[in-house]
Amino acid sequence: MRRPRVYVPRAVGVVGWGKAAVASPAGWLWARRFAATWAPRVEQEIAGRDAR
Repeated sequence: MRRPRVYVPRAVGVVGWGKAAVASPAGWLWARRFAATWAPRVEQEIAGRDAR
């Protein structure tokens, strides 16, 4: 019997699992929290560069 997916190298499988984890409802909660803390910092850096 053939496996439905063949991963070579193993990192491809890890990336697939990570992608599914981020796309899950729990992953979205984490992403929203991460974006809420980092987006204002990035915007301040961009505003600082534009002012120069």
